[in-house]
Amino acid sequence: MPPVLTTVHRLTADNRRVFSETVPIAPTSPVKRARLEHMERQKAAVDLSNADDPERYEMGLEDVEEDFGFETATSRLTQPADKAMHHWAENQRDVYLQALLWREGRGDADQDVCSKCKKVDSAIYRCRTCHDVSLLCGLCCVETHRANPLHHIEQWTGVYFKKTSLRDLGLRIQFSHPLGQKCSLPRPGRPDFVVLADNGFHDVAVDFCGCVANEPHYIQLLKAGWYPSTSDAPRTCATFACLDTFHYQTLHGKTTAYDYYATLESLTDGTGIKPPQRYSSFLRMARQYRHLLLLKRGGRGHDQYGVMGTAPGELAIRCPACPRPGVNLPEGWEQAPPEDRQVRFP
Repeated sequence: MPPVLTTVHRLTADNRRVFSETVPIAPTSPVKRARLEHMERQKAAVDLSNADDPERYEMGLEDVEEDFGFETATSRLTQPADKAMHHWAENQRDVYLQALLWREGRGDADQDVCSKCKKVDSAIYRCRTCHDVSLLCGLCCVETHRANPLHHIEQWTGVYFKKTSLRDLGLRIQFSHPLGQKCSLPRPGRPDFVVLADNGFHDVAVDFCGCVANEPHYIQLLKAGWYPSTSDAPRTCATFACLDTFHYQTLHGKTTAYDYYATLESLTDGTGIKPPQRYSSFLRMARQYRHLLLLKRGGRGHDQYGVMGTAPGELAIRCPACPRPGVNLPEGWEQAPPEDRQVRFP
């Protein structure tokens, strides 16, 4: 008497796969056990494995597809969906990683020699925003960034690079004068002046023009591409590029002001140290800037009556598909027959 075979099904924790295990059960009767031992000694026992028993039937928890002899897709050599991604993952990840680490470190600079003035033991600064990451001395770093005062600067401590600023290196931004020219009567800005750029927050030192024909401080900021948070002694500005980027992010990415502001905080310092709180000022500047763009696109800047002459609904954007005589309707549209009016009036 052969042993009785039974199948035990076991489900995985996620209930997505079934494992089957065949378990033989010995006969409980002594007579049957003796008969089984005799058959084993004679080696006449029938192989009852799953592969050699065509008549065997068992019911599982999942359906098994029958093989009808058709060629399946798995029999052919499979190709990666993205060959470039497959090649990168198999061969180039280590090379890319080493290049990233090269930029995090000192690069090819094995000595503290300034790449501009060649001064020895002074090249401890580099710019993370510029294309060139060569080490510079403090004076050369300031001179090369007079046209780009909103770049992120790092200082080599002998072990690692720590963040610093162009303001700490002595850079002062002069308004209402050509680049590199200083005002004879500069008016220093507030010591806690902060600029919100599209690459983060920046502590800057500014000098307003104090000449006889000077303009108000907020006008000098606007002409330089910085939007002031207030017109009275501003201490917070946002670059036009920052406000434009936020405008596009809200239109295309549905980004909220809070999320965009948090992004600027992370770009400034990703360790969790918060920069100076300027969220309410950012909201005010963003609202004013969008309103000014609406007025500019509505042609109010060239009207003799200015902004106050704007009529109700004049800034509304007209629908380009709606029929308008003299704009998108041909002459004689009034005499069009009824069967053609659906063409004129969609």
